[in-house]
Amino acid sequence: MAESPEPTEKEALDFLSTGLLSPVGDPLGRGLHKALEPLGIVVSAVTQPLTDGLGSVTKPVLSPFLGTDEEKEEFYEGIIGRDAAEELFGPRRKEPEDEQSDRRE
Repeated sequence: MAESPEPTEKEALDFLSTGLLSPVGDPLGRGLHKALEPLGIVVSAVTQPLTDGLGSVTKPVLSPFLGTDEEKEEFYEGIIGRDAAEELFGPRRKEPEDEQSDRRE
């Protein structure tokens, strides 16, 4: 029996993962990666403290808008009081330690 002229699924996937420029682009990409990797390490070492500092400033500012429900509840509770915050968000969920202390009493 002669082999089927249609490509197998593996051959079709291999063809899709490589393009016409792969013979030129792949070695060029590997060379650029190897050449620029040390620069990336230096840039990362310099920018990491800056991004950490920026995150510590923006998180408290944005948490009332983008944070979890608990973060939003804590924020609004500090501004409008616990009763008003409970009206907005419902009764506050008890922490596991609080539930255990309630059972002992």
